[in-house]
Amino acid sequence: MSEFKRLENLFTQGRVSRREFLARVSALGITAALSPALLSTDARAAKPKKGGRLRLGLPGAQTSDSIDPAKIVNFHPESLSWQLRNCLVEIDYQSKAIPELAVSWESTPDAKKWIFNLRKGVEFHNGKTMDANDVIFSINHHRGKDSKSPVKVIVDK
Repeated sequence: MSEFKRLENLFTQGRVSRREFLARVSALGITAALSPALLSTDARAAKPKKGGRLRLGLPGAQTSDSIDPAKIVNFHPESLSWQLRNCLVEIDYQSKAIPELAVSWESTPDAKKWIFNLRKGVEFHNGKTMDANDVIFSINHHRGKDSKSPVKVIVDK
């Protein structure tokens, strides 16, 4: 049995992912001969692996860019951050506050105390359910002694 046929059998039996199949046949130099019907089967994702590195090429990016929300000072990492995390409250296109992780909120008349009612069932990538302590941690991250967060002046009061 040829190596291609062996890989084809493994793929159709679901014993290798589409990504692994394509990588292996590409190494054999036979991608041009692949049948489109073969690749129209259900895709099977490779088993997730913990760790790794996310590298992106963004126009206008700088070496000082960071995905730390307390260090975001320009548009490029901010545009990426919406793909990695959520906010308590979002501002819509009409500059109105709309719920995101908080479903509702209210403040005292002097706006010194705020109460946020959190969305139920929100989970982090590791399966932990979000709670009030996570929100407090995030706000305190911006308030940190050496924080350069652009919102420090707002949350530090």
